[in-house]
Amino acid sequence: MKVLSVDPASGISRGASKTGYAYFDDGQLVTSAELTFEEVTDFGIRRELLAFADVLVIEGQALWHGPNVKVMRQQGDSKCLWTVLAKDFHLIYPDQRKTPIQVIEMAPQVWMKAVNRGWKFGKGSKRNDDAIRQYVKARWGISDAGPDELAAICIGGVFLDQWKLENASDKNK
Repeated sequence: MKVLSVDPASGISRGASKTGYAYFDDGQLVTSAELTFEEVTDFGIRRELLAFADVLVIEGQALWHGPNVKVMRQQGDSKCLWTVLAKDFHLIYPDQRKTPIQVIEMAPQVWMKAVNRGWKFGKGSKRNDDAIRQYVKARWGISDAGPDELAAICIGGVFLDQWKLENASDKNK
């Protein structure tokens, strides 16, 4: 199974954080990086990254922004750049793909809790970048990645762990 995991930038603007991505093939991390605003908005780059994916795992929209509608809208816009193309890839490029790319949304608290081993999520909580960096270094041997790339690696890793658990329990039935 080929998995592309994405931590979309929090907003579509030149000053926003970068978008992290990680590509896994049969449970192995193949490549990961961060994309700039210009790269994310380049249709060809997104198409190239999605071309070989069976599954797109993307960080879902956080719900803790309260009345900050602008941030929630920007997050939705960022996410849609990836999900719309993934869902329609087989229609746009029928010679490359016959079925849609499966899209899985993972809430930030799901992967952060798994990586930080029981991290409490709620008002006043902060992302523990040191724990995330240690997890990625211990599991994948990567120590020089940026925060958005690390997040994408974690999202993909947690998805693969969940997928293995679900498939193992299906085999035991």
